[in-house]
Amino acid sequence: MGFTPEQRFFLGWAQVWAAKYTPEAERLQVLGNPHALPKWRVNGPMSNMPTFAQSLGCKQGSKMIRQKVCEICSVGLTRKEVEGSQYFSLLSR
Repeated sequence: MGFTPEQRFFLGWAQVWAAKYTPEAERLQVLGNPHALPKWRVNGPMSNMPTFAQSLGCKQGSKMIRQKVCEICSVGLTRKEVEGSQYFSLLSR
């Protein structure tokens, strides 16, 4: 059985950022580089995406499903709806 297009997208995203660090290398990366570690470039955004959970069958309560999703922008909202949202007020501080 093959993967769906959505599953292939998420697997490809994870493969692009695949890396293995020693604890010391992680510490040095965090202290000396403004960029997030690769695992957070995958786990951070993907755990916020309902499409990710749906396509891979993640169950409620798993590590890759957040209780409180961080939603920055939603397609289909008007500018007034976006500017009136709690997320916009956080970003415009």
